[in-house]
Amino acid sequence: MSSSGGRCLRSDSQFVRRGRPSAAGNAAISLGGAVAPALVALVVIPMLVRALGAELFGLLSFIWIVFGTFAVLDFGTGRATTKFVAELLASERTAGIPALFWSASAINLGVGVFCGLLLYVLAPWLGVHVVKVPDALHPTAVVALRITAFALPWIVLGGVFRSALEGLQRFDLSNAVQLPVSALNYIAPLVVARAGGSLPWVIGAVCLTRMSAVPPLFMLCRRQLPMLGRPQVTRRQMRRLVGFGSWLTVSNVVGPLLLSLDRLFVGSILGAGALGLYAPVYELVTRLSLVPASVMSALFPSFSTLTNRSADEIRRAMRRAQRLLALLMLPVMIVGVSFAPIILRLWLGAAQTPASVAAMQLLLVGLVALSIGSVPFTLVQALGKPKWSAIVHVIELPIHAAVTWWAVSRFGVVGAAAAWSLRAVYDALLFDAGVARMIGRPAAATSEAPVRVTAAMTVGAVILSTLAASVTAAPTALALTGTLAFVAFSAGAWLSGLEAAERRTVLSGLRWLSPRGRSSAGADTATEPVRDQAGRL
Repeated sequence: MSSSGGRCLRSDSQFVRRGRPSAAGNAAISLGGAVAPALVALVVIPMLVRALGAELFGLLSFIWIVFGTFAVLDFGTGRATTKFVAELLASERTAGIPALFWSASAINLGVGVFCGLLLYVLAPWLGVHVVKVPDALHPTAVVALRITAFALPWIVLGGVFRSALEGLQRFDLSNAVQLPVSALNYIAPLVVARAGGSLPWVIGAVCLTRMSAVPPLFMLCRRQLPMLGRPQVTRRQMRRLVGFGSWLTVSNVVGPLLLSLDRLFVGSILGAGALGLYAPVYELVTRLSLVPASVMSALFPSFSTLTNRSADEIRRAMRRAQRLLALLMLPVMIVGVSFAPIILRLWLGAAQTPASVAAMQLLLVGLVALSIGSVPFTLVQALGKPKWSAIVHVIELPIHAAVTWWAVSRFGVVGAAAAWSLRAVYDALLFDAGVARMIGRPAAATSEAPVRVTAAMTVGAVILSTLAASVTAAPTALALTGTLAFVAFSAGAWLSGLEAAERRTVLSGLRWLSPRGRSSAGADTATEPVRDQAGRL
Protein backbone atom coordinates (compact mmCIF):
# COMPACT_ATOMS: atom_id res chain seq x y z
CA MET A 1 0.00 0.00 0.00
CA SER A 2 2.65 2.56 0.92
CA SER A 3 5.47 3.91 -1.18
CA SER A 4 8.92 4.99 -0.18
CA GLY A 5 9.35 6.84 3.08
CA GLY A 6 5.70 6.52 3.97
CA ARG A 7 5.03 9.72 2.08
CA CYS A 8 2.40 8.47 -0.36
CA LEU A 9 -0.55 6.15 -0.17
CA ARG A 10 -1.53 4.23 -3.26
CA SER A 11 -5.25 3.75 -3.82
CA ASP A 12 -7.14 3.02 -7.03
CA SER A 13 -3.89 3.35 -9.00
CA GLN A 14 -3.46 6.95 -7.83
CA PHE A 15 -1.34 8.64 -5.22
CA VAL A 16 -2.29 10.94 -2.36
CA ARG A 17 0.67 12.60 -0.72
CA ARG A 18 0.90 12.14 3.04
CA GLY A 19 3.07 13.47 5.85
CA ARG A 20 0.20 15.31 7.56
CA PRO A 21 0.36 16.52 11.18
CA SER A 22 -1.58 14.89 13.99
CA ALA A 23 -5.06 16.06 14.94
CA ALA A 24 -3.59 17.89 17.94
CA GLY A 25 -1.01 19.50 15.67
CA ASN A 26 -3.75 20.56 13.25
CA ALA A 27 -5.69 22.12 16.13
CA ALA A 28 -2.63 24.09 17.22
CA ILE A 29 -1.94 25.20 13.64
CA SER A 30 -5.57 26.23 13.14
CA LEU A 31 -5.57 28.19 16.41
CA GLY A 32 -2.34 29.96 15.47
CA GLY A 33 -3.77 30.80 12.06
CA ALA A 34 -6.75 32.47 13.75
CA VAL A 35 -4.96 34.22 16.62
CA ALA A 36 -2.01 35.71 14.72
CA PRO A 37 -4.13 37.79 12.27
CA ALA A 38 -6.32 38.89 15.19
CA LEU A 39 -3.23 40.24 16.95
CA VAL A 40 -2.17 42.03 13.75
CA ALA A 41 -5.64 43.56 13.50
CA LEU A 42 -5.44 44.71 17.11
CA VAL A 43 -2.31 46.72 16.28
CA VAL A 44 -3.13 47.89 12.74
CA ILE A 45 -6.82 48.86 12.94
CA PRO A 46 -6.27 51.96 15.15
CA MET A 47 -3.65 53.16 12.65
CA LEU A 48 -6.03 52.48 9.76
CA VAL A 49 -8.76 54.52 11.44
CA ARG A 50 -6.38 57.46 11.82
CA ALA A 51 -5.12 57.12 8.23
CA LEU A 52 -8.55 56.83 6.57
CA GLY A 53 -10.88 58.61 8.95
CA ALA A 54 -13.99 57.13 10.53
CA GLU A 55 -16.21 57.28 7.42
CA LEU A 56 -13.78 55.69 4.97
CA PHE A 57 -12.74 53.10 7.53
CA GLY A 58 -16.43 52.27 7.98
CA LEU A 59 -16.67 51.55 4.26
CA LEU A 60 -13.53 49.38 4.42
CA SER A 61 -15.11 47.49 7.33
CA PHE A 62 -18.20 46.90 5.21
CA ILE A 63 -16.00 45.40 2.47
CA TRP A 64 -14.50 43.03 5.03
CA ILE A 65 -18.03 42.07 6.08
CA VAL A 66 -18.91 41.37 2.42
CA PHE A 67 -15.96 38.99 2.10
CA GLY A 68 -16.83 37.27 5.37
CA THR A 69 -20.50 36.95 4.47
CA PHE A 70 -19.93 35.40 1.06
CA ALA A 71 -17.29 33.08 2.52
CA VAL A 72 -20.07 31.65 4.72
CA LEU A 73 -22.92 31.79 2.20
CA ASP A 74 -21.31 29.38 -0.28
CA PHE A 75 -24.17 26.90 0.17
CA GLY A 76 -21.92 24.94 2.53
CA THR A 77 -19.78 23.68 -0.35
CA GLY A 78 -16.55 24.32 1.53
CA ARG A 79 -17.33 22.21 4.57
CA ALA A 80 -19.01 19.58 2.38
CA THR A 81 -15.79 19.32 0.38
CA THR A 82 -13.76 18.88 3.57
CA LYS A 83 -16.08 16.12 4.79
CA PHE A 84 -16.27 14.13 1.56
CA VAL A 85 -12.54 14.38 0.81
CA ALA A 86 -11.78 13.11 4.33
CA GLU A 87 -14.25 10.23 3.91
CA LEU A 88 -12.86 9.21 0.51
CA LEU A 89 -9.31 9.34 1.82
CA ALA A 90 -10.14 7.28 4.92
CA SER A 91 -11.90 4.60 2.86
CA GLU A 92 -9.10 4.62 0.24
CA ARG A 93 -11.56 5.52 -2.53
CA THR A 94 -9.43 8.38 -3.80
CA ALA A 95 -10.57 7.82 -7.39
CA GLY A 96 -13.72 9.75 -6.45
CA ILE A 97 -11.81 12.86 -5.32
CA PRO A 98 -11.32 14.47 -8.79
CA ALA A 99 -15.05 14.57 -9.62
CA LEU A 100 -15.78 15.88 -6.12
CA PHE A 101 -13.07 18.55 -6.31
CA TRP A 102 -14.00 19.87 -9.75
CA SER A 103 -17.75 19.74 -9.06
CA ALA A 104 -17.27 21.77 -5.88
CA SER A 105 -15.09 24.21 -7.82
CA ALA A 106 -17.80 24.61 -10.45
CA ILE A 107 -20.45 25.30 -7.78
CA ASN A 108 -18.34 27.88 -5.98
CA LEU A 109 -17.32 29.56 -9.21
CA GLY A 110 -20.98 29.85 -10.20
CA VAL A 111 -21.92 31.18 -6.75
CA GLY A 112 -19.04 33.65 -6.88
CA VAL A 113 -20.01 34.95 -10.33
CA PHE A 114 -23.66 35.33 -9.28
CA CYS A 115 -22.73 37.14 -6.05
CA GLY A 116 -20.26 39.35 -7.91
CA LEU A 117 -22.87 40.37 -10.48
CA LEU A 118 -25.41 41.00 -7.72
CA LEU A 119 -22.97 43.19 -5.79
CA TYR A 120 -22.02 45.10 -8.95
CA VAL A 121 -25.66 45.87 -9.76
CA LEU A 122 -26.63 46.73 -6.17
CA ALA A 123 -23.55 48.86 -5.45
CA PRO A 124 -25.35 52.25 -5.86
CA TRP A 125 -28.22 51.17 -3.59
CA LEU A 126 -25.88 49.69 -0.97
CA GLY A 127 -23.86 52.90 -0.86
CA VAL A 128 -26.97 54.92 0.05
CA HIS A 129 -29.15 52.60 2.15
CA VAL A 130 -26.77 50.13 3.83
CA VAL A 131 -23.36 51.77 4.19
CA LYS A 132 -25.00 55.24 4.40
CA VAL A 133 -21.96 57.27 3.38
CA PRO A 134 -22.25 61.04 2.88
CA ASP A 135 -23.34 62.21 -0.57
CA ALA A 136 -19.83 63.40 -1.39
CA LEU A 137 -18.44 59.90 -0.85
CA HIS A 138 -21.20 58.03 -2.69
CA PRO A 139 -19.34 57.75 -6.05
CA THR A 140 -16.24 56.50 -4.21
CA ALA A 141 -18.30 53.91 -2.36
CA VAL A 142 -19.84 52.63 -5.60
CA VAL A 143 -16.40 52.22 -7.21
CA ALA A 144 -15.07 50.43 -4.13
CA LEU A 145 -18.01 48.02 -4.03
CA ARG A 146 -17.68 47.24 -7.74
CA ILE A 147 -13.98 46.52 -7.37
CA THR A 148 -14.96 44.04 -4.67
CA ALA A 149 -17.56 42.51 -7.02
CA PHE A 150 -14.84 41.59 -9.53
CA ALA A 151 -12.81 39.85 -6.82
CA LEU A 152 -15.66 37.76 -5.36
CA PRO A 153 -15.71 34.87 -7.91
CA TRP A 154 -11.99 34.32 -7.50
CA ILE A 155 -12.12 34.42 -3.70
CA VAL A 156 -15.18 32.16 -3.36
CA LEU A 157 -13.52 29.64 -5.68
CA GLY A 158 -10.44 29.63 -3.47
CA GLY A 159 -12.59 28.40 -0.58
CA VAL A 160 -12.86 24.99 -2.27
CA PHE A 161 -9.08 24.66 -2.57
CA ARG A 162 -8.57 25.44 1.11
CA SER A 163 -11.37 23.04 2.09
CA ALA A 164 -9.82 20.23 0.03
CA LEU A 165 -6.50 20.67 1.85
CA GLU A 166 -8.32 20.59 5.18
CA GLY A 167 -10.09 17.39 4.10
CA LEU A 168 -6.61 15.93 3.61
CA GLN A 169 -5.84 17.25 7.13
CA ARG A 170 -3.09 19.47 5.74
CA PHE A 171 -3.88 22.49 7.89
CA ASP A 172 -0.16 23.24 7.87
CA LEU A 173 -0.26 23.87 4.13
CA SER A 174 -3.51 25.85 4.05
CA ASN A 175 -2.42 28.02 6.97
CA ALA A 176 1.00 28.58 5.43
CA VAL A 177 -0.90 30.45 2.70
CA GLN A 178 -3.80 31.89 4.67
CA LEU A 179 -1.88 33.24 7.65
CA PRO A 180 0.27 35.77 5.75
CA VAL A 181 -2.69 36.68 3.53
CA SER A 182 -4.88 37.30 6.57
CA ALA A 183 -2.21 39.51 8.11
CA LEU A 184 -1.73 41.42 4.83
CA ASN A 185 -5.50 41.93 4.72
CA TYR A 186 -4.88 44.60 7.38
CA ILE A 187 -1.33 45.67 6.55
CA ALA A 188 -1.77 46.24 2.78
CA PRO A 189 -4.57 48.83 3.07
CA LEU A 190 -2.56 50.66 5.75
CA VAL A 191 0.48 50.87 3.46
CA VAL A 192 -1.63 52.14 0.54
CA ALA A 193 -3.50 54.65 2.73
CA ARG A 194 -0.27 56.05 4.20
CA ALA A 195 1.16 56.32 0.69
CA GLY A 196 -1.72 58.65 -0.16
CA GLY A 197 -3.90 56.20 -2.09
CA SER A 198 -7.62 56.90 -2.36
CA LEU A 199 -10.23 54.47 -1.06
CA PRO A 200 -10.58 52.53 -4.36
CA TRP A 201 -6.83 51.88 -4.26
CA VAL A 202 -7.11 50.76 -0.63
CA ILE A 203 -9.97 48.38 -1.50
CA GLY A 204 -8.02 47.16 -4.52
CA ALA A 205 -5.11 46.29 -2.24
CA VAL A 206 -7.44 44.26 -0.01
CA CYS A 207 -8.92 42.42 -3.00
CA LEU A 208 -5.52 41.65 -4.55
CA THR A 209 -4.28 40.40 -1.19
CA ARG A 210 -7.22 38.04 -0.83
CA MET A 211 -6.96 36.87 -4.44
CA SER A 212 -3.25 36.17 -4.06
CA ALA A 213 -4.04 33.15 -1.87
CA VAL A 214 -5.91 31.31 -4.62
CA PRO A 215 -3.06 30.25 -6.99
CA PRO A 216 -0.82 28.78 -4.25
CA LEU A 217 -3.79 26.98 -2.69
CA PHE A 218 -4.62 25.45 -6.08
CA MET A 219 -1.01 24.43 -6.68
CA LEU A 220 -0.88 22.78 -3.26
CA CYS A 221 -4.05 20.84 -4.12
CA ARG A 222 -2.49 19.66 -7.38
CA ARG A 223 0.64 18.63 -5.52
CA GLN A 224 -1.22 16.75 -2.78
CA LEU A 225 -3.74 15.22 -5.22
CA PRO A 226 -1.83 14.38 -8.41
CA MET A 227 -4.80 12.38 -9.67
CA LEU A 228 -6.92 15.53 -10.24
CA GLY A 229 -6.02 15.64 -13.93
CA ARG A 230 -8.41 17.43 -16.25
CA PRO A 231 -11.60 19.01 -14.84
CA GLN A 232 -14.53 16.60 -14.57
CA VAL A 233 -17.87 17.84 -13.25
CA THR A 234 -20.68 15.38 -12.51
CA ARG A 235 -24.32 16.01 -11.64
CA ARG A 236 -24.18 13.33 -8.96
CA GLN A 237 -21.40 15.07 -7.06
CA MET A 238 -23.03 18.47 -7.48
CA ARG A 239 -26.32 17.15 -6.06
CA ARG A 240 -24.45 15.53 -3.19
CA LEU A 241 -22.56 18.72 -2.36
CA VAL A 242 -25.61 20.97 -2.58
CA GLY A 243 -27.76 18.51 -0.61
CA PHE A 244 -25.29 18.45 2.26
CA GLY A 245 -24.27 22.09 2.03
CA SER A 246 -27.75 23.62 1.85
CA TRP A 247 -28.53 22.51 5.41
CA LEU A 248 -25.18 23.90 6.55
CA THR A 249 -26.20 27.22 5.05
CA VAL A 250 -29.28 27.30 7.28
CA SER A 251 -27.09 26.90 10.38
CA ASN A 252 -24.61 29.44 9.02
CA VAL A 253 -27.41 32.01 8.74
CA VAL A 254 -29.40 31.22 11.91
CA GLY A 255 -26.38 30.51 14.14
CA PRO A 256 -24.90 34.05 14.05
CA LEU A 257 -28.37 35.49 14.63
CA LEU A 258 -28.75 33.36 17.77
CA LEU A 259 -25.43 34.71 19.02
CA SER A 260 -26.32 38.37 18.35
CA LEU A 261 -29.90 38.64 19.68
CA ASP A 262 -28.66 39.73 23.11
CA ARG A 263 -26.92 42.82 21.71
CA LEU A 264 -29.82 43.62 19.38
CA PHE A 265 -32.28 43.59 22.28
CA VAL A 266 -29.98 45.49 24.65
CA GLY A 267 -29.69 48.25 22.05
CA SER A 268 -33.39 48.35 21.19
CA ILE A 269 -34.78 48.01 24.75
CA LEU A 270 -32.15 49.66 26.96
CA GLY A 271 -30.61 52.08 24.48
CA ALA A 272 -27.17 52.89 23.08
CA GLY A 273 -25.70 53.70 26.51
CA ALA A 274 -26.36 50.21 27.86
CA LEU A 275 -25.14 48.65 24.62
CA GLY A 276 -21.93 50.66 24.94
CA LEU A 277 -21.31 48.99 28.31
CA TYR A 278 -22.39 45.48 27.27
CA ALA A 279 -20.85 45.19 23.79
CA PRO A 280 -17.17 45.59 24.87
CA VAL A 281 -17.64 42.94 27.57
CA TYR A 282 -19.31 40.61 25.05
CA GLU A 283 -16.53 41.14 22.51
CA LEU A 284 -13.84 40.52 25.13
CA VAL A 285 -15.36 37.20 26.19
CA THR A 286 -16.45 35.86 22.81
CA ARG A 287 -13.05 36.50 21.23
CA LEU A 288 -11.98 33.52 23.33
CA SER A 289 -14.28 31.32 21.22
CA LEU A 290 -11.43 31.30 18.70
CA VAL A 291 -10.03 28.42 20.76
CA PRO A 292 -12.92 25.92 20.41
CA ALA A 293 -13.64 27.12 16.87
CA SER A 294 -10.06 26.43 15.78
CA VAL A 295 -9.95 23.07 17.54
CA MET A 296 -13.22 21.90 16.00
CA SER A 297 -12.22 23.14 12.55
CA ALA A 298 -9.19 20.88 12.81
CA LEU A 299 -11.18 17.93 14.18
CA PHE A 300 -13.99 18.12 11.60
CA PRO A 301 -12.15 16.07 8.93
CA SER A 302 -11.10 13.54 11.58
CA PHE A 303 -14.68 13.26 12.79
CA SER A 304 -15.80 12.75 9.17
CA THR A 305 -13.74 9.56 9.02
CA LEU A 306 -15.78 8.10 11.91
CA THR A 307 -18.88 7.57 9.75
CA ASN A 308 -18.38 3.81 9.49
CA ARG A 309 -16.86 3.30 12.94
CA SER A 310 -18.57 1.68 15.91
CA ALA A 311 -20.74 3.67 18.30
CA ASP A 312 -18.18 3.19 21.08
CA GLU A 313 -15.39 4.67 18.97
CA ILE A 314 -17.52 7.67 18.02
CA ARG A 315 -18.60 8.24 21.62
CA ARG A 316 -15.03 7.89 22.89
CA ALA A 317 -13.75 10.44 20.36
CA MET A 318 -16.52 12.91 21.27
CA ARG A 319 -16.08 12.57 25.04
CA ARG A 320 -12.34 12.94 24.82
CA ALA A 321 -12.64 16.09 22.72
CA GLN A 322 -15.19 17.52 25.17
CA ARG A 323 -12.98 16.77 28.13
CA LEU A 324 -9.90 18.30 26.56
CA LEU A 325 -11.83 21.43 25.52
CA ALA A 326 -13.12 21.70 29.08
CA LEU A 327 -9.54 21.48 30.33
CA LEU A 328 -8.61 24.32 27.98
CA MET A 329 -11.53 26.64 28.69
CA LEU A 330 -12.29 26.09 32.40
CA PRO A 331 -9.03 27.69 33.60
CA VAL A 332 -9.88 30.69 31.41
CA MET A 333 -13.31 30.85 33.04
CA ILE A 334 -11.86 30.64 36.55
CA VAL A 335 -9.42 33.48 35.88
CA GLY A 336 -12.07 35.57 34.11
CA VAL A 337 -14.79 35.11 36.73
CA SER A 338 -12.41 35.59 39.66
CA PHE A 339 -10.66 38.64 38.26
CA ALA A 340 -13.56 40.19 36.29
CA PRO A 341 -13.68 43.38 38.41
CA ILE A 342 -9.94 43.93 38.01
CA ILE A 343 -9.93 43.10 34.28
CA LEU A 344 -12.79 45.47 33.49
CA ARG A 345 -11.38 48.20 35.73
CA LEU A 346 -8.09 48.09 33.84
CA TRP A 347 -9.75 47.85 30.42
CA LEU A 348 -12.82 50.07 30.70
CA GLY A 349 -11.80 52.26 33.63
CA ALA A 350 -14.67 54.26 35.07
CA ALA A 351 -17.03 52.82 32.42
CA GLN A 352 -17.23 49.44 34.16
CA THR A 353 -20.20 48.85 36.46
CA PRO A 354 -21.35 46.01 38.75
CA ALA A 355 -23.77 45.00 35.99
CA SER A 356 -20.98 44.71 33.40
CA VAL A 357 -18.90 42.64 35.85
CA ALA A 358 -21.81 40.24 36.42
CA ALA A 359 -22.46 40.08 32.66
CA MET A 360 -18.83 39.13 32.01
CA GLN A 361 -18.95 36.38 34.63
CA LEU A 362 -22.16 34.92 33.19
CA LEU A 363 -20.85 35.09 29.63
CA LEU A 364 -17.71 33.20 30.65
CA VAL A 365 -19.83 30.36 32.05
CA GLY A 366 -21.77 30.32 28.78
CA LEU A 367 -18.52 30.27 26.81
CA VAL A 368 -17.53 27.00 28.49
CA ALA A 369 -20.91 25.48 27.60
CA LEU A 370 -20.53 26.77 24.03
CA SER A 371 -17.07 25.18 23.81
CA ILE A 372 -18.18 21.78 25.11
CA GLY A 373 -21.30 21.89 22.93
CA SER A 374 -19.27 22.62 19.81
CA VAL A 375 -18.05 19.01 19.87
CA PRO A 376 -21.41 17.22 19.36
CA PHE A 377 -22.51 20.04 17.01
CA THR A 378 -19.47 19.41 14.80
CA LEU A 379 -19.87 15.65 15.09
CA VAL A 380 -23.52 15.78 13.95
CA GLN A 381 -22.43 17.56 10.77
CA ALA A 382 -19.37 15.35 10.27
CA LEU A 383 -21.53 12.22 10.48
CA GLY A 384 -23.67 13.54 7.63
CA LYS A 385 -26.67 14.96 9.55
CA PRO A 386 -26.50 18.74 8.94
CA LYS A 387 -30.31 18.73 8.71
CA TRP A 388 -30.43 18.00 12.44
CA SER A 389 -28.28 21.00 13.37
CA ALA A 390 -30.29 23.27 11.07
CA ILE A 391 -33.63 22.15 12.56
CA VAL A 392 -32.35 22.56 16.13
CA HIS A 393 -31.19 26.11 15.40
CA VAL A 394 -34.45 27.07 13.69
CA ILE A 395 -36.43 25.74 16.69
CA GLU A 396 -34.13 27.54 19.13
CA LEU A 397 -34.47 30.92 17.41
CA PRO A 398 -38.01 31.95 18.55
CA ILE A 399 -37.48 30.42 22.01
CA HIS A 400 -34.19 32.24 22.52
CA ALA A 401 -35.68 35.48 21.16
CA ALA A 402 -38.57 35.35 23.65
CA VAL A 403 -36.33 34.46 26.61
CA THR A 404 -33.80 37.16 25.73
CA TRP A 405 -36.48 39.83 25.29
CA TRP A 406 -37.96 39.00 28.70
CA ALA A 407 -34.56 38.78 30.43
CA VAL A 408 -33.31 42.08 29.01
CA SER A 409 -36.58 43.85 29.86
CA ARG A 410 -36.50 42.50 33.42
CA PHE A 411 -32.80 42.35 34.35
CA GLY A 412 -30.99 44.57 31.84
CA VAL A 413 -27.51 43.62 30.60
CA VAL A 414 -27.22 40.90 33.27
CA GLY A 415 -30.37 39.32 31.84
CA ALA A 416 -28.91 39.49 28.33
CA ALA A 417 -25.77 37.64 29.45
CA ALA A 418 -27.82 35.07 31.37
CA ALA A 419 -30.06 34.40 28.35
CA TRP A 420 -27.02 34.01 26.06
CA SER A 421 -25.38 31.55 28.45
CA LEU A 422 -28.61 29.64 29.03
CA ARG A 423 -28.97 29.04 25.29
CA ALA A 424 -25.37 27.82 25.14
CA VAL A 425 -26.16 25.28 27.88
CA TYR A 426 -29.33 23.83 26.38
CA ASP A 427 -27.82 23.93 22.89
CA ALA A 428 -24.97 21.72 24.16
CA LEU A 429 -27.45 19.35 25.83
CA LEU A 430 -29.62 19.11 22.70
CA PHE A 431 -26.71 18.25 20.39
CA ASP A 432 -25.31 15.80 22.93
CA ALA A 433 -28.70 14.07 23.00
CA GLY A 434 -28.80 14.18 19.20
CA VAL A 435 -25.50 12.31 18.93
CA ALA A 436 -26.71 9.77 21.51
CA ARG A 437 -29.80 9.14 19.40
CA MET A 438 -27.75 8.80 16.21
CA ILE A 439 -25.27 6.27 17.53
CA GLY A 440 -27.28 4.69 20.37
CA ARG A 441 -26.80 4.91 24.10
CA PRO A 442 -23.85 3.15 25.78
CA ALA A 443 -24.35 -0.43 26.86
CA ALA A 444 -22.57 0.11 30.18
CA ALA A 445 -22.73 3.05 32.53
CA THR A 446 -18.94 2.97 32.91
CA SER A 447 -18.53 4.00 29.27
CA GLU A 448 -19.98 7.39 30.18
CA ALA A 449 -17.44 8.01 32.96
CA PRO A 450 -15.80 10.81 30.89
CA VAL A 451 -19.13 12.68 31.04
CA ARG A 452 -19.03 12.63 34.81
CA VAL A 453 -15.41 13.79 34.84
CA THR A 454 -16.16 16.72 32.51
CA ALA A 455 -19.31 17.64 34.45
CA ALA A 456 -17.47 17.46 37.78
CA MET A 457 -14.66 19.67 36.47
CA THR A 458 -17.16 22.20 35.12
CA VAL A 459 -19.23 22.38 38.32
CA GLY A 460 -16.09 22.54 40.45
CA ALA A 461 -14.66 25.35 38.34
CA VAL A 462 -17.89 27.37 38.57
CA ILE A 463 -18.01 26.95 42.36
CA LEU A 464 -14.33 27.82 42.85
CA SER A 465 -14.44 30.91 40.64
CA THR A 466 -17.73 32.12 42.16
CA LEU A 467 -16.37 31.75 45.68
CA ALA A 468 -13.16 33.53 44.72
CA ALA A 469 -15.05 36.45 43.18
CA SER A 470 -17.54 36.80 46.04
CA VAL A 471 -15.22 36.57 49.04
CA THR A 472 -13.89 40.12 48.75
CA ALA A 473 -13.67 43.11 46.45
CA ALA A 474 -10.20 44.21 47.60
CA PRO A 475 -7.77 43.78 44.65
CA THR A 476 -5.01 42.07 46.67
CA ALA A 477 -7.34 39.63 48.40
CA LEU A 478 -9.19 39.02 45.12
CA ALA A 479 -5.92 38.16 43.39
CA LEU A 480 -5.05 35.75 46.18
CA THR A 481 -8.41 33.94 46.21
CA GLY A 482 -8.50 33.80 42.41
CA THR A 483 -5.00 32.32 42.28
CA LEU A 484 -5.90 29.73 44.93
CA ALA A 485 -9.01 28.74 42.94
CA PHE A 486 -6.92 28.35 39.77
CA VAL A 487 -4.29 26.23 41.56
CA ALA A 488 -6.97 24.04 43.17
CA PHE A 489 -8.64 23.40 39.82
CA SER A 490 -5.32 22.73 38.07
CA ALA A 491 -4.36 20.13 40.68
CA GLY A 492 -7.72 18.39 40.40
CA ALA A 493 -7.63 18.47 36.59
CA TRP A 494 -4.11 17.01 36.53
CA LEU A 495 -5.07 14.13 38.81
CA SER A 496 -8.58 13.38 37.51
CA GLY A 497 -9.08 15.19 34.21
CA LEU A 498 -6.08 13.82 32.34
CA GLU A 499 -5.39 10.19 31.53
CA ALA A 500 -1.95 8.75 32.25
CA ALA A 501 -0.94 8.88 28.58
CA GLU A 502 -2.06 12.51 28.35
CA ARG A 503 -0.02 13.43 31.43
CA ARG A 504 3.01 11.84 29.80
CA THR A 505 2.34 13.86 26.64
CA VAL A 506 2.18 17.10 28.64
CA LEU A 507 5.41 16.29 30.44
CA SER A 508 7.16 15.41 27.18
CA GLY A 509 5.92 18.70 25.73
CA LEU A 510 7.44 20.58 28.66
CA ARG A 511 10.71 18.72 28.16
CA TRP A 512 10.58 19.67 24.47
CA LEU A 513 10.81 23.34 25.47
CA SER A 514 14.46 22.83 26.36
CA PRO A 515 17.00 23.00 23.46
CA ARG A 516 18.14 19.47 24.22
CA GLY A 517 14.55 18.20 24.13
CA ARG A 518 13.87 19.86 20.77
CA SER A 519 16.97 18.37 19.16
CA SER A 520 16.10 14.84 20.27
CA ALA A 521 12.44 15.26 19.33
CA GLY A 522 13.39 16.29 15.82
CA ALA A 523 15.20 13.00 15.26
CA ASP A 524 12.27 11.00 16.60
CA THR A 525 9.52 12.68 14.59
CA ALA A 526 11.47 12.38 11.34
CA THR A 527 10.78 8.66 11.30
CA GLU A 528 7.30 8.66 12.87
CA PRO A 529 4.88 6.67 10.67
CA VAL A 530 1.58 8.04 9.43
CA ARG A 531 -1.18 7.13 11.90
CA ASP A 532 -4.94 7.03 11.84
CA GLN A 533 -6.03 10.53 12.77
CA ALA A 534 -9.39 9.49 14.22
CA GLY A 535 -7.60 7.22 16.64
CA ARG A 536 -5.49 10.09 17.96
CA LEU A 537 -8.39 12.32 19.07
